[in-house]
Amino acid sequence: MAGKTAKAEISTETRRRHIDHWKSSGLAKDKYCEKNGVTINQLTYWQKILGSKRSTTVQKSRSFSRVAVTSTSTASTPPAASLRIVVGSAFVEISESANPIWAARVIAAIGGNA
Repeated sequence: MAGKTAKAEISTETRRRHIDHWKSSGLAKDKYCEKNGVTINQLTYWQKILGSKRSTTVQKSRSFSRVAVTSTSTASTPPAASLRIVVGSAFVEISESANPIWAARVIAAIGGNA
């Protein structure tokens, strides 16, 4: 073949090693290729032919983490009590500190007998 340079054959193991190193490096594909003397097209092609998108030798571990849950209310401030009154399709929620006269007016306004 006159005028063409023969490409060096790169082994499957070397291709796989490049893919695994790139994935574990945390580098963008273009940065990895630049640092390691391969082209983006090569690395992408190797991924495709070796099926590395489906399975690689580098796997991320998945696990549950223990989380501490604390109450948002403090012991010195108990939660406010409330009363929910349902009249037909409407409802009124009245806090413990609400004015009883006001509460009676609201109930009457939505159709209840106060």
